[in-house]
Amino acid sequence: MMKHWIKTAALAMGIAVTGVSAADYMPAEEIRERLEEILTRSGGQVSYFEGPSGMIGVGVTMRNGQQMVFYATPDGETVFSGVAVNARTGENRTRADMEQLPAPDYEPIFRRLENALRTVEGEDATQAMVAAREGTEGGENVFYVFIDPRCPFCHSLKQAFDQVKAQGHELSVHYIPIGILGQDSRMLASAMAASPPDTAVRIFMAAADRNFRVGNQELAARGEGRAGANLAMFRELGFEAVPVVISHAAGEFKARAGGMTAEMIERSIMGSEVAIADDRRRP
Repeated sequence: MMKHWIKTAALAMGIAVTGVSAADYMPAEEIRERLEEILTRSGGQVSYFEGPSGMIGVGVTMRNGQQMVFYATPDGETVFSGVAVNARTGENRTRADMEQLPAPDYEPIFRRLENALRTVEGEDATQAMVAAREGTEGGENVFYVFIDPRCPFCHSLKQAFDQVKAQGHELSVHYIPIGILGQDSRMLASAMAASPPDTAVRIFMAAADRNFRVGNQELAARGEGRAGANLAMFRELGFEAVPVVISHAAGEFKARAGGMTAEMIERSIMGSEVAIADDRRRP
């Protein structure tokens, strides 16, 4: 029986992807080139599958792990994003197609942060990324966490990490300060970036009190370059809100946009937490 589809769509422009993953379904090279002229601009991965009603299905995985589904006309002249719904059954075809996309590979993001946060000597250190580490140095369970000092969800996440550490689990947590919630948070992030790890963590914890302010303006000024480098990496990776957790635990590389409870962190280091970001898949 022929399926009838309702498509609500907008023309997709400027989606960041590179490369084509192997799949059973593959459009002709000429059509792929036409599609990738639009879709390959900023890094990432694209895969193809058979779309509804003879259309070409295209799965896009951004560098930050977010995934989206697009549909293209058979000639590859037009690309749409949106939701394809089976008009007879009401099935959300786009969601079903999303489930078949290959899982994102978060190791490159983790390794990039790992390399960027290595100790930098000399003048370049004032413009290099920096994080405040807590917990075991090295080890198997490593978490890089982008935080804004004024973000209440970031403070809840720290409390969750503290609970897990108090239970005897060994983990290394690197808090990467950025200021995206206004001038006040930018000054706090800069002060953290200019401080030794223990002091930076204390500033972060104190910032949970909305009345707390940075008393040492010179300290904040010294950290502007490093906090700026943190923010530049955050933007480059395509993240938009905090907290963001990128981890290597129990042998798995994971990324998550949003908070985590102590139970979720514990499952992660025990190897039973699903490796997806909260909003990785759209719609």
